[in-house]
Amino acid sequence: MPAPAPPTRSDRIFVTVNRVLSLLVLLGLLAGAAVIAYLFWSNGPDERPGVVKVEDQTMETGKAVALSFQEAEQINMADTEMIRLTIDAGDGKYSGRNFQTRNVLFVSTMDKPARWLFKDHKNVVSVVEQLQESAQSRKDLPTLALYVEFSAHQPGSNVKHKDSQLAVGFSRPDGSGFTPVLKDVARVLSHRVVDGRRVSVLFQRDTAIWQASISLADFTVVSERQIEKLPSAI
Repeated sequence: MPAPAPPTRSDRIFVTVNRVLSLLVLLGLLAGAAVIAYLFWSNGPDERPGVVKVEDQTMETGKAVALSFQEAEQINMADTEMIRLTIDAGDGKYSGRNFQTRNVLFVSTMDKPARWLFKDHKNVVSVVEQLQESAQSRKDLPTLALYVEFSAHQPGSNVKHKDSQLAVGFSRPDGSGFTPVLKDVARVLSHRVVDGRRVSVLFQRDTAIWQASISLADFTVVSERQIEKLPSAI
């Protein structure tokens, strides 16, 4: 049987070209997948406070979510516990977790009816904190009030955009008397109890830093001032 003819120079060139083309196609597919993954990730919600991204106008109608209660938290030196009502957002991008708190249920003794913090479950509650005279949480000090940060939920998106910025409110330790106090807040920088009678809140609104003093007696703004704006140039 005669030996096969050795490959010619044109055969070798043809094989080399085919291999190069196959490699280029593979690299193109990998690059395309990387671009799609990057676009998907970059268009997701931005978790940094005070940063606005373009809202996705796609409405996710009829999307199923898992609704559940979380563990109860005892209100210090009171016969009340608060229980967060949460949904599983399913994308893991809101506040670095799958869960969104949509409301808070307050349960007291057997002879008192339970109450919700909000009338409906449409708000996204990012912070519910017991306020005490001490900056450190202590079980031997009573809770003066509840400090709440929340925003309106946007269908199909978890982004806090310009039309859905944070609001700050307060309620009594048992969840009654909830009062929204500060609106159009980009982010809260700090909040602290002063003299056991008022709360000082530093927050950003648009590009300016503001300071507000809120009375714990009736949850009214005692004073509010603009401190400084972001520089227009550096």
